[in-house]
Amino acid sequence: MVAIAALKGISNYRPNSTPNKPKKFTAFPFPTPKSADKSLKRRASWVDPDEDETGVKGRGKGQSSPGASSLNGRPPLKKKMKKAQSGGGTYSPSGAKKNPSVQEQRANLPIAQGRDALIRELREHDVTVLVGETGSGKTTQIPQYLLEAGIAGDGMIAITQPRKVAATSLAARVAVEQEKFSKYYGNAKVLQPDYVDSAMRTFFQIHTDQPPGDVLIFLPGQEDIENLEKAIQLFANRLPAETHGVAVYPMYAALPSNQQSAIFGPAPHGMRKCILATNIAETSITIPGIKYVIDTGKHKEKMYISRDTGTGFDTLLTKDITRSSAMQRAGRAGREGPGFCFRLYTEDSFNAMPLSAEPEIRRVTLTASLLQLKCLGQDLETLEFIDKPDQESIASALATLYLLGALDDTRSLTPLGRKMAYFPLEPSFARVLLASFEYGCPAEVLSILSILSASSKLFVDTTDKREEASEARRKFRSTSGDHLMILNIVKSYEDVTTSSKKDRREWCRAQFLNERCLLEALDIRKQLQGVCERMYMDWRVSVGEGNEEPVLRSLLTGLMNQAAFLQADGSYKQIMGPNVVKIHPSSSLCDKKVPAIIYDELVYTTQIYARGVSAVSRTAVQELIVFNKRR
Repeated sequence: MVAIAALKGISNYRPNSTPNKPKKFTAFPFPTPKSADKSLKRRASWVDPDEDETGVKGRGKGQSSPGASSLNGRPPLKKKMKKAQSGGGTYSPSGAKKNPSVQEQRANLPIAQGRDALIRELREHDVTVLVGETGSGKTTQIPQYLLEAGIAGDGMIAITQPRKVAATSLAARVAVEQEKFSKYYGNAKVLQPDYVDSAMRTFFQIHTDQPPGDVLIFLPGQEDIENLEKAIQLFANRLPAETHGVAVYPMYAALPSNQQSAIFGPAPHGMRKCILATNIAETSITIPGIKYVIDTGKHKEKMYISRDTGTGFDTLLTKDITRSSAMQRAGRAGREGPGFCFRLYTEDSFNAMPLSAEPEIRRVTLTASLLQLKCLGQDLETLEFIDKPDQESIASALATLYLLGALDDTRSLTPLGRKMAYFPLEPSFARVLLASFEYGCPAEVLSILSILSASSKLFVDTTDKREEASEARRKFRSTSGDHLMILNIVKSYEDVTTSSKKDRREWCRAQFLNERCLLEALDIRKQLQGVCERMYMDWRVSVGEGNEEPVLRSLLTGLMNQAAFLQADGSYKQIMGPNVVKIHPSSSLCDKKVPAIIYDELVYTTQIYARGVSAVSRTAVQELIVFNKRR
């Protein structure tokens, strides 16, 4: 790996171009990151020079959850297990060995050994090319050395990276190491979520110390599962030869059904099965062979942030689980015999958890529910809810229904609204479908809406194969965006439905598509076609190949309040809301700048993203706004 530090700009610098080569090339013989290699060996054998023979380092006095042993400090498993409800027990380590501080980590990097020499070279030469091993600290440390040595003066230190994610993660890491925010708040402690690392350590303690039995680890989401899967496989390969192997199985909603079903089979001979699952494994299913459960105490929860303009958005938050969920997770360990649950949180944390989850009516959009209530003639002001939603959520839903034309100025149901209520769809999608009959494209719109209404995701994406998946699906892309891409995928899948089941499954695997979603979408489309026939509406009408405008116009009619205009900085401003949004990286339009977009939903992660995006003309949006104002 190479890092280039330049005190002056290099015009059109190319490594193989002699006139523009740096004035001096300096190679520092950094060693392989010995500290990292040591850490790997230590973890593989679970031997630490600072630990006693039980593997305990720095025992604390933390409390444990009910029926559990000490939490702070990783007590020895063999001595601390207690019998629990299922005939086993509940154990709660709080995170095992203390991680080194950020500054200690900096000091242990190989590049730190050559810091002074490097600074001298940087001072003496306009351009310095540095060569070092991966992980030696070139990327994160050189900018800080420039800053600390005052070499940059009053100027800015610019860092280039080949990918956006690398640049943002680098900026975040340097900010942590500089402790800028910690110092601003009076050198406050910087808390690092370590449940993935704690889960890995606990698993290997079980694997090396405990009798045979499969392990189930509960994690919040797919990203955590993929990270832990890689870590376990890495360290399992370094275990002593006499130790049994580990077979890791992920389980989350977006995983294809054939991969999900693999968890129910027996572990390969001589191996321990380790299942990494989200909360979908909490209830209803029994996984054979599970004797140990590791509960991180976290899950992801979808929340709808309402706006009285009718332009709310969904956000997926990592939150603490409830006490009822904690008990459900513990119960997974004892379904077939005595088992043990290891909780990675304290008794105080357990007691602070809510008893049960907040009712869904307070967490989701109410648009579809209020439309059905209006059809039933219910007065929202006098209706008695078991769990009454807040007024902002109700106002947001009413505003959305009014914009769609389902309600009039007096909040009464319109004939259009009654038609919308016939379809088992979100009101905005029902409006899209009704508009498609006006524009002569119901056949195409039915295919698109069926995919959008399916309960599982269409695309199968994993971190290590994201680029491969993107390349495989390139042939389906449309210059108009994601909705027409969905239509192309459905048409292609219909072409292979006459093939054998094995061929269809192989086709989906090669395109990184979820066949379960496609099959469900075909069932949904058939159901919607039946509703259309009962309403004497001909759903077979099609605009044919290449005519995208009617489809986009239909989508715009139902998603008008989910439209945004391009801003000078490349972001998009909602036309009916206060939010500035960006196109989600998964969209086929993420690298394009179009005058106006419509989207299926807004999601909030690090910022607000529009997902399921299509390009529309700015004029078409403005015309529709004017039309709605006149009605």
